[in-house]
Amino acid sequence: MFTDNSLDINQHLRRRKVQDLVAYCRKASMCKDPIDIGRAAFRTTLNLLSNIIFSTDLRDPYEDSGKELKELVGNIMFEDGKPNLVDFFRVLKKIDPQGIRRRMTHYFGKIFETFEELIEERLEMNRSKHDDVMDVCLKINKENPDEINQAHIKSLFLALAYRSKGLKF
Repeated sequence: MFTDNSLDINQHLRRRKVQDLVAYCRKASMCKDPIDIGRAAFRTTLNLLSNIIFSTDLRDPYEDSGKELKELVGNIMFEDGKPNLVDFFRVLKKIDPQGIRRRMTHYFGKIFETFEELIEERLEMNRSKHDDVMDVCLKINKENPDEINQAHIKSLFLALAYRSKGLKF
């Protein structure tokens, strides 16, 4: 997915996302609205990655819809960076004294809900061909459900997002 060849193949997507970013900045400038560069960069990166995996934008650049996901991912990164007593005192694992595991479970649950919605949408579209990562996963799932199920697919999407740095700021 992230080899030189596949990056060359997806060059048109990167170009389109940059054009979308420029159009967003131009529109905001014409309306004399301030531009949150961090949020705009996050939406652009997220939409580029989601187009490679799902063939769709996850967030509309003209809406504030990316804010929730950015905060969610920011919370995950914040919790992941915290020192956790459980790492030093394993006996506390079931107690979760700082509530880190509970919050992380909630945050990842929200991300998996988003992936679930995208998978269900694609399945309802009668498996129309987009030739993206999701199509490949769903094809394998259809041919051999024991090899890969929807939980595996959602975990793969999360791993791809982290591996590609799509969820890091």
